[in-house]
Amino acid sequence: MPSTPALDSHTSAPAPLLTPLGDDQSIADLDELIARVAAINAATTDLSDEALNALSWSTFIRRMRLLSPQAWSTRVEKRLLAAHHWKKLPASLACGDAATPSGNFEVKATVLTGANPRANFVQIRPHHDVAGYHLFVVEADNHLVHLTLTKEQMAEELDLCGGLAHGTKKQKAHLDAHAEFAIRFDWTDNNPTRERFRAYEVPATERCCCAE
Repeated sequence: MPSTPALDSHTSAPAPLLTPLGDDQSIADLDELIARVAAINAATTDLSDEALNALSWSTFIRRMRLLSPQAWSTRVEKRLLAAHHWKKLPASLACGDAATPSGNFEVKATVLTGANPRANFVQIRPHHDVAGYHLFVVEADNHLVHLTLTKEQMAEELDLCGGLAHGTKKQKAHLDAHAEFAIRFDWTDNNPTRERFRAYEVPATERCCCAE
């Protein structure tokens, strides 16, 4: 079985394809950009998991940014599981997303942009039988941040900053043993939640693949 490439180093954020849009932006330029993005999306969605994992991290994550969140989320999760040599678990077992040497964990990823620095971890399921949570943040410059929380730490964070994933009033969650939660906050310096989450960051020396 071929080995899975580690995630390689990041590079600076790509230069914009267009100058800031204005009234004089030509329709032809916009059509060209739309066609280019559509072609890249089509080529990306046609790639097998093995082919996607063979791409460098820099190329892979840039392609993912052009997809919808529904399209990239599964592919990014598969990439992260393969890079860490974790085994994907069936959802029907209700015991997390991945089997790791430290137990079963839920795995969540969020991709930030320069225009939207909001971290968005959704479908957190406290009722699942897990040892903890691996959270990944892809920053605007494609740097990858890895956080790990125990089940107890996640319970504390849900009390501090969590909400129901599907918009129902939080109080109703206590009546639903299978409620799904979300944690959303601005991934910016001096944000209290961001500063608190620094304590969960996996040190670079302990990450299996680092984007430094």
